[in-house]
Amino acid sequence: MLNCSVHLTWGKVRIVPESKFTAKKILSASKTFTDRVEPVSIFNTHLSSVMEGKTKQRALVFYGVGGVGKTRLITELMTKIENPSLNAKTNSRKEIVLLHISMDIHEYDSPLAALIGLRKQLKTPCVLFDYALARYLSLIGKSADQIREFIPKDSVWWDVLGELLSVVHLPIGLLDRIIVWARERHSEQFSLYKGEIDEIDSILHDPSAISERLPHFLGLDISVISRAKNQTFVVFLDSYESIFKRSTYNEGNSQPDEFVRELLISSENTLFVIGSREYLKWGELDPTWDEILDQHILEYLSPEDSEYFLRSVSITDDSIIKSIVNTCKGLPLYLDLCVEIYRRNDPAKLNASDFLIPTKEIITRFLNHLSDNERDLVVALSYVHFFNFDLFERIVKMLNSPVSITDFEEIIDHSFVKRLEDLNGIFKIHDNFYEYVTKDPKMSKIVIGRLMRTAMEYLRENMDEIDVQTLTTMYSSFMRLVPLAGNVSADAMESVLGVSIFLIDEGYWTLVENSLSDLGNNMASLPQFAFLKAVCLRRTGALNESNSMLIGLEKNRSDFGYYKNYVDYYIADVTRVMGNYDAALGIFKNIAANLTSSQDLKLFLKTQRQIGDLTFVKSDFGEALKILQETSAICEAESLELAEVLRIMGHIYRFNFFLEDATSFYMRALEIAKKSGAISLEGRLYNNLTEVFCWIDQKKALDFGDKSISINRAIVSPVEEGKTLAALAIANAFDDNFDKAVKLAKESERIQQNVGYRGGVLFANLALGMVYALTDDQSLLEPQIERASNILSELEGEKFSILPLNVLSKKTKDLEQLKLKCKWLDFDRTLRQLQELFEKKR
Repeated sequence: MLNCSVHLTWGKVRIVPESKFTAKKILSASKTFTDRVEPVSIFNTHLSSVMEGKTKQRALVFYGVGGVGKTRLITELMTKIENPSLNAKTNSRKEIVLLHISMDIHEYDSPLAALIGLRKQLKTPCVLFDYALARYLSLIGKSADQIREFIPKDSVWWDVLGELLSVVHLPIGLLDRIIVWARERHSEQFSLYKGEIDEIDSILHDPSAISERLPHFLGLDISVISRAKNQTFVVFLDSYESIFKRSTYNEGNSQPDEFVRELLISSENTLFVIGSREYLKWGELDPTWDEILDQHILEYLSPEDSEYFLRSVSITDDSIIKSIVNTCKGLPLYLDLCVEIYRRNDPAKLNASDFLIPTKEIITRFLNHLSDNERDLVVALSYVHFFNFDLFERIVKMLNSPVSITDFEEIIDHSFVKRLEDLNGIFKIHDNFYEYVTKDPKMSKIVIGRLMRTAMEYLRENMDEIDVQTLTTMYSSFMRLVPLAGNVSADAMESVLGVSIFLIDEGYWTLVENSLSDLGNNMASLPQFAFLKAVCLRRTGALNESNSMLIGLEKNRSDFGYYKNYVDYYIADVTRVMGNYDAALGIFKNIAANLTSSQDLKLFLKTQRQIGDLTFVKSDFGEALKILQETSAICEAESLELAEVLRIMGHIYRFNFFLEDATSFYMRALEIAKKSGAISLEGRLYNNLTEVFCWIDQKKALDFGDKSISINRAIVSPVEEGKTLAALAIANAFDDNFDKAVKLAKESERIQQNVGYRGGVLFANLALGMVYALTDDQSLLEPQIERASNILSELEGEKFSILPLNVLSKKTKDLEQLKLKCKWLDFDRTLRQLQELFEKKR
């Protein structure tokens, strides 16, 4: 909840909200509910008040049911702002700057994405926001050239670095130096924010501490720009209710729209205009928000407004106008549909009775006035909800419709079709149409099934090329067709499996799991969907449940068509993570024996990589390296399959303590992962880099560890988080932070015990042993070595992992045995490397 402050204004005391991060402003208030005639006038009144300095901030909210015209009103108000005569009416010389985002666009799927969307519309440098954003992106692992993608060229970054940033890949380590240059070159600008800059600089390892301040910082930038350039800002936020529907806003956040309040209260000389289906209940959080919000319900259009609209589109018959007004009850969407009905017929043959339609049947009547082919196409597009030209073309062919693909422009020109400006070439059918068709019991389930198959086939065939935002938006929408279709054909199910597995591999298993939860119990229990659920559970660390479900699905392998071998693959994968290495290797080898690269290249490469991984786990480093090198030769350049193989090769060098070689492989894999947007792989690689640098550069280990934990917690990957904590325990022990190191190691063990990852439990205990070894406390060290040895004896691999403890404890006999048990790349070199590391520590 926001704090409050007291101000003396116009001769009376006023209490208003303030930001969590700084004291805030004086605001006026009113609470009025108007009909459809008033909004423009009220908007002009508030805008004039802000422009003339009577009000520094205001939030004007228009709310009402779907189809009542909120988006149209916002569009009209935005158009009026662009009219130069408005300034004359307000008697102000201030320039009006318009910012706009629609919260139902998938690109704005988080507070950070929404803030960046607003920032990109500003034509003036935002010194504080850009500075904080760059620091935040650096903390979560973005390199300078990746940060460039988020920050416009008018930023301080571009001023300081010029052409350098546009042509050179800059490592993370240079970011601090770049920031120093920026502050020196722009000392006057930075001096405005000295307190805030110092606050940002003090945050070294917690990116969330910066991200929660970003809306406040953007508001401060808007305030400074407004004063410096004599500007008034108007920020339009449409489809506000979408914030509460998205899991990406709600996860771990009881107030998902808090960032909007922080932005609003921090922005001076600014009018916010919000379109929402619901009344905003900010006053329940803090009654002083009533001093800011002016909320107006958008009632249905008045009869006078409705009549005016109909006459403006050349309907002149008084009786027809009266019928349409009575039928539509002021809903703009329905008025539009009646106008289309009017235009599709000969006006001379129409009379008032043609428009005496029950309001709820207007969409039905509109569809009935279309030709059969047009109607089928509009209904089909309404079901998929989101579409582009390529999908439109496929649906036309599926329907065997004579509608020409050249009619695409006419289709998207309908009033019920919305162009999503933030998703290139994507269109959305109005929610009212979607809700209408999905509740129509007359729609053939067979047709819905064919439609779902067509849509999913399109995604499966193009998932490597479609951008992630579009892919996830369409996938979520198309999955809603599954329960409507009832029975899913084998072809359609193959496409669902293919796209879902692709998204899980990319790190979007939460999205897939959410879509599965919406299917209903009967549909979700189908073997293919149960399989996807089991794979998601494997990713989130529920290994026992995942394993049990997958084993139960073995008998259904034939139901999976092209993906029948994936059941065995994931059984082997879960078996591997649970520590049963011999059984897992046997399954993988069996898959490889019955699969060629021409049958399923992706599965072939994944299986060969797993065989190489397990060969290394079984301590045959040379053979593992050979398998992986042969596999990498088949991979496409810059592919995720190649990155995964390079990562395992990095493991081989890491456990041989050839740490420079390991780092090289991990960095190359990380570069590919970032380019591909594979957030899961990125998180795993930051963990691996933490595991390298915990031995040789503890500061870098802490930085990489923060990035790993940030990502892996966000995508719910406890196995990787636990491994990172173990590595951080070693790093802290090298820095003599022994108490913290012990806590980290024990927390790592707790997480891995809960997950059931036996290898992770081993790593946690080895880390704790390293902590005790570096303290030179033999009373703690010996029992810990014994405990780690007992865990290791129960595993079928990873015998090499105890080497550092044997070196530190100077167990010569154990070292000789370990040399013989494992097929090292070069044992003598490995031993020298470790001895040098520990000698430096002493």
